Amino acid sequence: MRIDDTDNWAQTKDVIIGLYPKWNLTVEQAKAFREEFQPLWQPALREAVRRLWLEDKFGSGTLSPGRLKAMYGRVRAENEAVQRGPDPDPEREPDREEIRQSHEHLLRRVLLAPISAVTAAAQRIREGAGRWGWIRPQKSDGDNPTKWSAMMRSAVMYEMENPSTEAADATDSSEPGRDKPDTGGVGEPGDSQEDDEPRG
Repeated sequence: MRIDDTDNWAQTKDVIIGLYPKWNLTVEQAKAFREEFQPLWQPALREAVRRLWLEDKFGSGTLSPGRLKAMYGRVRAENEAVQRGPDPDPEREPDREEIRQSHEHLLRRVLLAPISAVTAAAQRIREGAGRWGWIRPQKSDGDNPTKWSAMMRSAVMYEMENPSTEAADATDSSEPGRDKPDTGGVGEPGDSQEDDEPRG
């Protein structure tokens, strides 16, 4: 029991007596009421008493323990919701499962591609040749695609399917109608995010 429990319960009784002066309990009723409501969080209980009194058009002279318990639950739920903050908009939250599946599909495509083609494409991207002068995917080192970022895998697939030419590739991102790399649901190439793996 907390040190301030007695004072808290005394304050609650004062609120009840002040709002429901005609509400009388027998000894057994008072004991049962105390055992039911004293363990609760008293500030919320006092708020519940006040709300019942207001909803009851300033009280009917009696206080229903059942209605008080229900009102207390509403008050606690509201307080907890305020502490948690607003719920995230599900339409604005990324579908993590969809992103994970997209990453797996992208990795499968890279792993099934010819090793020589994958290696050549990765080398061109790392050197910043042509169009790749404006993108530096993170986690792009080594020859193991499973260690690359989703952005690097996407860039490699794009390079293999749309081989760079020495002319005009540095500006192809600004030409209308040009296809851009499929980033697997993690953003367009050139994003500044350091780690484009899904966050869990």
